[in-house]
Amino acid sequence: MADAENELCNSTRQKTAAQVANNRIHPSVVAAIAAVFILSALAISPNSTVEAEDEYYQIGVGTVLVPDDFNPFSMTTGISYTVLWITYDFLYTAGPDMGPYPQLAHSHSTSEDGLEWTYYIREDAYWHDGEKVTANDVDFTFNMMLRNEKDCALLGGYLRNVTSVEATDDYTVVIKTEVPKATMLSINVPILPEHLWSAVEDDGMIKKVDMWDTKYFPNGPIGSGPLILDEYSKAGDFIRLLKFEDYHMGPVNVDEVLFKIYNTEDSLVTALQTGLIDVSMGIPATHWDATIADPDIEGQDISVLNMIDFGYNCASEELRTSTDDKGQPLFPKAATNLETNNMSVRKAIAMCIDKATIVDEAILGHADMGDSMVPTATPYWHYDVPDEEEFPFDIDAAAALLDAAGYVDTDADDIRENSTSGAELSFTFYYISQTNADQLAAERISKELEKIGINAPPIGVPEGQLYTMWFGLEYDLFIWNWQPDPDPSFILSVLTTDEIPEDSNDITAWSDVYYSNPVYDQLYLDQLSETNITKRQEIIHEMQRIAYFDVPYCILYYPHDLIAYRTDTFTNYPDMTTYPGKAPDWIWFYFEIYAVGATINIAPSEVSAGMDRVAVVDQTLSFTGDATDANDPVETLTWTWTFDDGVGEYTRTGQTVDYKFEAIGMVDVTLTVSDPGGLSSSDTLVVEVIEKPADSGWLYGYVKAPSGEAVVGAIVTAGDTTQLANLTGYYTICLVADDYTVTASKSGYSNASGTVTITADEVSWLNLTMSATSGSVKGYVYNSETSDPVSGATVTVKVGDNTKTFTSTSAGYFEFLNLPAGAYTINATKNGYESNSTSVTVVAGEIATASIYLDPAEDAETGGLSTAAIAAIALVIAIAAVAAAMMLMKRGKKGPSAAEEPPLENEPLGGEGSP
Repeated sequence: MADAENELCNSTRQKTAAQVANNRIHPSVVAAIAAVFILSALAISPNSTVEAEDEYYQIGVGTVLVPDDFNPFSMTTGISYTVLWITYDFLYTAGPDMGPYPQLAHSHSTSEDGLEWTYYIREDAYWHDGEKVTANDVDFTFNMMLRNEKDCALLGGYLRNVTSVEATDDYTVVIKTEVPKATMLSINVPILPEHLWSAVEDDGMIKKVDMWDTKYFPNGPIGSGPLILDEYSKAGDFIRLLKFEDYHMGPVNVDEVLFKIYNTEDSLVTALQTGLIDVSMGIPATHWDATIADPDIEGQDISVLNMIDFGYNCASEELRTSTDDKGQPLFPKAATNLETNNMSVRKAIAMCIDKATIVDEAILGHADMGDSMVPTATPYWHYDVPDEEEFPFDIDAAAALLDAAGYVDTDADDIRENSTSGAELSFTFYYISQTNADQLAAERISKELEKIGINAPPIGVPEGQLYTMWFGLEYDLFIWNWQPDPDPSFILSVLTTDEIPEDSNDITAWSDVYYSNPVYDQLYLDQLSETNITKRQEIIHEMQRIAYFDVPYCILYYPHDLIAYRTDTFTNYPDMTTYPGKAPDWIWFYFEIYAVGATINIAPSEVSAGMDRVAVVDQTLSFTGDATDANDPVETLTWTWTFDDGVGEYTRTGQTVDYKFEAIGMVDVTLTVSDPGGLSSSDTLVVEVIEKPADSGWLYGYVKAPSGEAVVGAIVTAGDTTQLANLTGYYTICLVADDYTVTASKSGYSNASGTVTITADEVSWLNLTMSATSGSVKGYVYNSETSDPVSGATVTVKVGDNTKTFTSTSAGYFEFLNLPAGAYTINATKNGYESNSTSVTVVAGEIATASIYLDPAEDAETGGLSTAAIAAIALVIAIAAVAAAMMLMKRGKKGPSAAEEPPLENEPLGGEGSP
């Protein structure tokens, strides 16, 4: 086998017909966020880790997409940006709830005039080579782009109207803009390590640098994201990424992500069905029903940020025939038929496109019919063209429109000509040959066009070739797709005049239809600086309306993503409707899924520091935290309270703590709950400290159970004031003199109440007694044959319509707290064991105990495989390991040796279309 076929590819290939493939995509396609720029408080918990000393979990993700490059300033294809998005950090990324989510920046502030944005950088972020990430890296990245506009043009739109970027200290960056900028939480630019990229800039290699060039990157590509780009092999058709153990949000739940690239959609489906991969990034509609019929495969049909467009060459004659200063043509292969510049021709063609039938036939209904430039996955920004304004599918009306525009068939060859110039309506019409749905759509459209005298026979070409035609202006008509940003700014920018390539070698511009409209251009600038979201929506809708009626594109449909995955290898797949992009593209996916049988340590959840409070100067308040943990007993958690009064920070430790407030002002109180594995979650409340009101007195008391035990954390309310009982059940409340009804409440207890009269400057007492209404269950899961504890078992109990879940710890322990008194069935399951259950009765105020014994499943140790089968598999793995060792130049990685890695298929790399 030739060395050239086996070497580790460094992926710095240029955009040539043979090398560029698949899915025009903007850098943040996988960052699927909501249409509205409202930063919400997210309850996501990426902090989870797989607890297994001797296990190594690799997830195989199948795709037909081929990377063109891994240089952030040169890449244009979908899979390249997928890798970018999970190997680098951004200031703000996209949360699973489709809203902006702080990533490298933990927060931000804005000046009143909207011209200055300050980002506060995390202090616990590291580059993959161990160096600390600082604000200087952000400063360097953005200023390098501003200094090198041409080389960084593919990402330059994100910094439009930015006038300066400055790191004011190691963890603060200030960005100033010329005008208010609506997209400051969507700056989808990967932050780069200054200590490596400064030499790249100095040598003028920004667009050309090889990410494995040891002169610049001695340890290979370096980011600060949750996964490390370890290797890419063209011969092996794969991209390997490794878990970054020191990621600031905690490590992902897999040790390795292996993207396996298949030559056809059919082979991709077969790989999923036979278990060669665990997840498919896109199942063809024609294979969907058969694929999810497999008992070990499930899937989700989701609306995503994607659209299939029918495009027209709108370039002017002047541009097509333009020359350089030496008289050489700038577009030597430009298409010469100028009739696609005629609006009547474009509208007539649009009226010959039966979108409903195309959706039904090409993708079997797994799509929304198209109309405007922004997909329906972001409904706030999508312009729904009114029915009465849509171009109808009407062959007769299309023919009449051409008649009125002076296009007639004068030579009886069934092709109309321009009655003035004689130019025929005969066009080159391309689609991506590897995409079955595009071929079906192209063939149908071509047949309908024949009926009105337009000759446009469809020609299938590899997507890489279509890229070359794009920059060379070599087509009249095409079918392709866009996967836009959640914010509409990028996809709308591709129709601006600024995005028209200057010549056939200009790969820094995004326009593939060469459309120009000065009114549209101005509206684009207007929406960028419009910070009123309602007004911005109006502008964006108007831009889509203009584009619809000018017809540079006819949007065919917005395809759904058909994501399928094996349930016998990985579990806890998220609800992917929250990802308007392919879920395996997005970092949260790898924080949520985990291998079947793995023991997962999940960070404490439902952390609550309590409600905001009011205190008077020198008053001591009690604070009781609450949290749940799926792996660890509550008593093993660490509770840390931080009191920040703006001058200093003070800490207390314990689930319940007391704190004396000595100065007027606002105090931020943050509770951080950590588990024994080091994962943590936080919650914050605010205490307003005021002067003691005039004519006020004090209410003191205890809240206890009938047994005399303190009811810690009981909520005591009098009038509009609420305080908590401390570790002894004691509480204090400052109240204006009056008569009050005082109540005490706490989950798992009956309410208690009493009345009291408060006298100014005096102390009144009121003790309250609360009876428990719930209890707890604590127990262990054991192996019935060995009596050893079973860790990682899923233990469940049904409480009303809800099911509580606990993953047994390394000691086999589980617990369920605050269960209403009554009878329950506790169930335990784990891969490799027969499920079992036990019954238990919960008594209010007491702890019930339970033990569950699981029988090992038959052939559990070998997974049901015969010795001969195991030996055969071992031989295959060994052979593959030898081949892999010969083929790959690796940088060091943690995990199994090469002999433990799965064999890789050797299908030839192709220029496949989008799934």
